[in-house]
Amino acid sequence: MRRTLSIRHTVDRHGKPLAELIDNLSGLCGGLYPADLRHLARTFNTAANDLEQGERGLVVYCIQE
Repeated sequence: MRRTLSIRHTVDRHGKPLAELIDNLSGLCGGLYPADLRHLARTFNTAANDLEQGERGLVVYCIQE
C-alpha cells in the first residue's frame, strides 16, 4: 500500500520557513519496522531541505510503497 505524507511549506509570521503536517501520522505509527522509521526520517529530512531551499505550497511525499 502506498502511503504519503502531505506537508504544506509556508513561513511563520516572522518570515521563517515553517512546515505544516496535513496528514495525521497515527495510521503510520501503529507498526513501523526499523527500515520504515529510517525512510520516514529521510522523508522528513528531504522536506526540511526543500523548505529551506524555498519550496512553498503543498507537497506530497511518498513514505511507503
